[in-house]
Amino acid sequence: LEDGLGAASRFTTPLGIAVHPITGDIYVADANRIRKISPTGLVSTFAGAENNAVGYADGSPAAAKFNYLSDIAIDNDGNIYVADRNNNRIRKYTAATNTFTTIAGSSAGFADGNGTQALLKGPTQLAVDANGNVFVTDRGNFRIRKITNKGIVTTIAGNGSNVSSDGNSSAAGISDPFGIAVAQDGNIYVSEYNRHVIRKIDTKGNVSTLSGGAEFGLADGIGAKAKLKNPAGIIAAADGNLYFVERANATVRTVLLSDSKTKPLMAAYNATIDYTSKVPQATFSNTLAAQEKELKNDPLLKRFAKSRQDLAVDKHRPFYHFISPEGRLNDPNGLSYWKGNWHLFYQAYPPEDPRQHWGHAVSKDLINWKDLPHAIYPNPEKQVYSGSAFVEENRVIAMYHGTEVGSMVAVSDDPLLLNWKKLNDGKPVIKLPKPGEKLPYNVFDPFVWKKDGMR
Repeated sequence: LEDGLGAASRFTTPLGIAVHPITGDIYVADANRIRKISPTGLVSTFAGAENNAVGYADGSPAAAKFNYLSDIAIDNDGNIYVADRNNNRIRKYTAATNTFTTIAGSSAGFADGNGTQALLKGPTQLAVDANGNVFVTDRGNFRIRKITNKGIVTTIAGNGSNVSSDGNSSAAGISDPFGIAVAQDGNIYVSEYNRHVIRKIDTKGNVSTLSGGAEFGLADGIGAKAKLKNPAGIIAAADGNLYFVERANATVRTVLLSDSKTKPLMAAYNATIDYTSKVPQATFSNTLAAQEKELKNDPLLKRFAKSRQDLAVDKHRPFYHFISPEGRLNDPNGLSYWKGNWHLFYQAYPPEDPRQHWGHAVSKDLINWKDLPHAIYPNPEKQVYSGSAFVEENRVIAMYHGTEVGSMVAVSDDPLLLNWKKLNDGKPVIKLPKPGEKLPYNVFDPFVWKKDGMR
């Protein structure tokens, strides 16, 4: 997470974005900080703890602290609103006073009321209308909340049950609300992420289902004939139509409000996306002596050594158990014994490309471990998820889940398992079903074993 000009900057978990209507600056909700991008491309930290630490504090931008910002919006006067999800609060930056305040929420729960007397649970996204009223998807409470410009919090839709049903205001059911948008005519639109529909709340509080039905998938059509899957962010555009993104379908779609017809705007599912890692990847020799010599000068291992040296003073980090040399460690995989060494693989999150890679360490005794360069890098998969390894006489086989593609297989046979080749021309051996495609399987995190001579 670094400030800087253009590509020199780094973000951690950017989830929301808004454009300042006066200055043209772009503001991004990024983990526990608000980042600012100037029209010239300079990225700076506008608010939040300098080290991205979790916390809760109002005050000046430098003093303010947050806990997982999931969305951001800006009103016509340049005031900024953020959904502070894990603090269960909505926070407001008032431009005139250069101060953050809490306008709704305190501890997790449900209650209407004035300001911090009201309770929210996991507020996810928000929208601001022309009058400065804030509308929030209160995801954990299965409700849509309104915060007036006077700070009064009310429930405009949802009865608290995780069931999607039409009706008026709090009599209607809102299931897993995620994205929210306010149109110029005052109608509100909400995406229900795991219910796979778009809902409409009109100015009289009537809740109806605008797009999507009982079956999820990918199909265009009017109303319930359209099929969606995991609709997320949504906007009501000046042209009078809705635009929303679907995570599972990897598409951008539009709803023509004149006839409620859903159609694609841009589809990325069949597109070829380059997921090549930004982490340096080397090719090593095939003899042990040559590999050991090359590892002494490997820049990634030098970086790991420096990181471990810096982290050695942290008394809270485990001493006896293996830990990642940088960033967090997730899902140890594929423990294997090969040519006199134990090999441990794990999900690593490199700082320059924090998608899951398979990290790699080696040991003679399962106690003292040495770092090795990452074993498996993403592409064509977006992320290298969990899996397993199987040792044969002449090679080691790794099988794992590659996000957005399916089950991948890679093999290595060199002394330290430094060079891995993905089989099947780098394509999944068990493909991930496409939206709407019905297959007799859906495989995640595969485990490989051998029985009766068969793998």
